[in-house]
Amino acid sequence: MRRHRESPEPSDGTRPGSVAVRRDTGLLVLQRSAGNAAVASLFGPPTTRQEVEPPPEIPLSLPDRGLPGELVREADQRRLLVDEAAERSAARVDESVQAHRARIAATAEAQESTATSALRTLRTSVDAQASAQAAATLTASAGTRAAIGAKAAATTTATRSTVDALGEEARATGEREAARAVRESPTPESARPAAGAAEPEIADGQERIARAVAGKAATELTRSGEQAAGQVRAGVAAARTSLYEPAKAAAAEQIRTGASEADRAVAEGATTTTTALRATATRTTESAVQGHQRFVASLRAGRRTAEADLEAWAAESRTRLRETAARLATNLVEQARALAALVASETTSAEASDAAGGQALTAVRTAGDEVAQGIGDAAGGLVEGAGRLATDHGQSLGGVGDQAAAALGRAGEAAGAALRQSAAAFTAQAGQTRTAVGGELDRLPAKAADALAAKHQEGVAGLTGTADRAGEAQRTWVSDARSRGQNGATRFEGEAERLAARARDQQPVQRWFAELIGSMRSWLREKCGDVLGGILSGLILSLPTIIIGVGLLMAGPIGWGVLAGLLVVGAGLGIRGRWQEYKADHRGEGPGFLEGMGLVALGIADLTGIPYIVEAGYGQRAFSPTEMSPFERWERGTQGVVNLGLLVAGGVKKLFSERAPVREPVRTPTDVPPEPVPRPRLDPHTAPIAGENNNARFEAVRRMILELPPAERAAATRVLFARLTEMSGNTWNFRVNPTKGGGVHFTGEGAPFIFAIDGAGNVFQGKIGPGTLTIHPDGQVTVNYDAGLRPINPEPAPPPPPPPPEPAPVAPIPTGSPLPRIPPRLPTPPHDREPEPVP
Repeated sequence: MRRHRESPEPSDGTRPGSVAVRRDTGLLVLQRSAGNAAVASLFGPPTTRQEVEPPPEIPLSLPDRGLPGELVREADQRRLLVDEAAERSAARVDESVQAHRARIAATAEAQESTATSALRTLRTSVDAQASAQAAATLTASAGTRAAIGAKAAATTTATRSTVDALGEEARATGEREAARAVRESPTPESARPAAGAAEPEIADGQERIARAVAGKAATELTRSGEQAAGQVRAGVAAARTSLYEPAKAAAAEQIRTGASEADRAVAEGATTTTTALRATATRTTESAVQGHQRFVASLRAGRRTAEADLEAWAAESRTRLRETAARLATNLVEQARALAALVASETTSAEASDAAGGQALTAVRTAGDEVAQGIGDAAGGLVEGAGRLATDHGQSLGGVGDQAAAALGRAGEAAGAALRQSAAAFTAQAGQTRTAVGGELDRLPAKAADALAAKHQEGVAGLTGTADRAGEAQRTWVSDARSRGQNGATRFEGEAERLAARARDQQPVQRWFAELIGSMRSWLREKCGDVLGGILSGLILSLPTIIIGVGLLMAGPIGWGVLAGLLVVGAGLGIRGRWQEYKADHRGEGPGFLEGMGLVALGIADLTGIPYIVEAGYGQRAFSPTEMSPFERWERGTQGVVNLGLLVAGGVKKLFSERAPVREPVRTPTDVPPEPVPRPRLDPHTAPIAGENNNARFEAVRRMILELPPAERAAATRVLFARLTEMSGNTWNFRVNPTKGGGVHFTGEGAPFIFAIDGAGNVFQGKIGPGTLTIHPDGQVTVNYDAGLRPINPEPAPPPPPPPPEPAPVAPIPTGSPLPRIPPRLPTPPHDREPEPVP
């Protein structure tokens, strides 16, 4: 600033004029400095410091007394006032900033509380909706499953009623046909042969034969009528066990399986739906929590930013106020000192000096007051700036919580809609499943009736055919009996007597000997144990061999012819024994060609006893499917040792004998086999079935089936197996199933076992393996008899014996001599004329 220098002379010509001018100039500078400082801006970033024009340099020392000293002290006092004003202004700014910070903190906390409350509301709402929709899903599932179960039970009852109606129809037909079979049986008198002999004795004998024939006819016709009725009833029972009961069981199983699958599908669908509902609720809640966390973090970061900005504003304001106050106060003091120096340098009158001092003091006070006022005004601007800064931050923070609450509310509504949609989709799907399953179950009784219709009609027709065939067989039997009666009773009586005598001569001895051997072996096993009992039994069974061998050894030299004869007889007996053992081990089935050759070789080798010893050591007879017991092993080993010892002793004697052997003619006994006794006909309906348990009874039935002609085995199997089921108390199901192409088969329930009869009557048995059974789409079953099955047919029956020679003419019986009272024995009708069971 340019300093204008005035004329040294006063205007009025006096000297104090220049002093006054210089004093006025100092006061002007002081006032200008205070005014400029008072209006200096304190807003925004710090600017360059404004320089105040320094006071004029007056090279005088300031006295500490008088007017100059008072000016200096007043300036120092004003500096203190300016500093206090600066501190008050800084405190005012701090208080304003603290208030703004509290307001911003309250706003942030309110927004955070709003968002947290919205999150809590969303959680509660989503959890409640998920629980409600899960409960609705489970309710729909339970209702659908209960409806399916009730429908399945009703369908099972309806199907059973339908099948029971068919079974009742078959039963009524069977009772009617059984009564007809008994009612339409021929009378016994229709089988009575006519007596046409001229001789009274012969006529009397013929009359007795006729009465016997009529009596036999009465018995046989009654039995055959009852048998036919029993066959019809057995057919009904067989149909019940093989057709109607399995049909009901299969239908019930099919219904149960279908209902179980539907029930499981609905239950799994409900589980999947409830899991999805909970997962949706969980995902919604997790997403909301993450959004809330991000919002809170952003809100708190904004709050910290606002607080930091306000704190920075307060710090900067304090710094500027203090710096400005210090600078202005320093300038004020310097200007006052300069003014005091100027006053001290002037030498004027006392009045003029007092007046100038008063003006100077007034100027110092005024300048100090203006500086303090300027500091206060600047503080007001800083407070206002802090308010605008706080307002800006408050606007950025305000409403954020409401926006977050609105966003969380929209997320909750979307989650609720998704939950309701999932539950509604499951309910609709469950309803469709219930409708579909109900429709299938409604159609099942009609399907069962249609599936049984053909077999049911066939079975009913078979019952009528059984009664018809029984009547035809009875009429044929009556005709045959009458014809045989007319052919003459003499041949029948003689033949029957001859057969009876032969049976009496042979069977009791053989049976007694077999029973004696069996009792002896059982007693030795029980009393002496397996080892000692087996040895003693082997010695007892070898007694004939021992006696013959010891006799030959003690008899002296033996001729080669006699020895050869004994060897031939022994080999024959050995072969016969081996043959009988094979048949016993294979349930009456004879050996094949190769097995027969092996049996012949073993029978010859048995003379040495070596095969017996080897079999005893191995524990199993050759060609036998089962192992020997310890008793049988010791018994057989003892027999082998005896044979080997006798052979060795005889060979030693033969080789080292001194006398020449005496040649004796070989005598071979003539073994004339007995004529076969005709086996009585087996009736599968009445034949007794022996056995204490199911397995034993099954073996007995199998032997009975093998004894029948091949053409009758399939029909007899149906009847006998139905009886096995009844005898087991229905604990075992001996159900016989038809085989495609003819024949029947039975499969075990607890093991892969099959017993089958093909269309030709051949019997097979074995384990079920891959390819044994083939089930066709129409339900029929094909049996592959070459897949692991073995035939168990008995060996062919021997050819019938030649007819007996015609009896010699009977001499005339004297008049009055009675005929022998031998009841005639009518032959059994051929099997193809007997009534057959219902298939």
